[in-house]
Amino acid sequence: MQCTGVGEQPVLTWTITRANPVIASVIVESRMRLHPRRLFCNVAGDFYATGENPKPGESRSCWMGDCLTCHGPESQAQELLAELNSENTTTYFVRQPETEIETERACRAVQYCCVDALRYAGQNAAIIHRLGNNPAQCDYLIANDGRMVYCLDEKGELQPWAAEIRAAIGMGIDIRSVPTE
Repeated sequence: MQCTGVGEQPVLTWTITRANPVIASVIVESRMRLHPRRLFCNVAGDFYATGENPKPGESRSCWMGDCLTCHGPESQAQELLAELNSENTTTYFVRQPETEIETERACRAVQYCCVDALRYAGQNAAIIHRLGNNPAQCDYLIANDGRMVYCLDEKGELQPWAAEIRAAIGMGIDIRSVPTE
């Protein structure tokens, strides 16, 4: 897989090649914001895993996902996430959900991940609500006035207001106030 484009609003170009015996190439262009820690091995789409990507010039073997290899998220969405085995110890999306059932499974995998390494980058309000409008799992949150608000900074860290919401959710306080400015 190859991914080009980093920054505030990049154009993504993904080339997915599968060997044996047919080589399939898919190129998708999008104007979505790209999390700077989005693993290069994720298939293009709204659900993704984070991690440490190889630096320019480094081997593709110099990367590591943030997920802990506990098999928990995979148990929720086996058909969407890479199989963990002796050759792969990183959780990432190999396929995006295509049905409501698969979307529910992807949401369960995102919520199951105890280190917030699986995320949703889309702007589908139903999915964001399903994930609790939680900045630990969603790149966009729904403001009180219904607008979508991007909650990450240029490094992929939560904006201060989003970090406060995440902390409140972690303490069991039901705070859903997202800035409207």
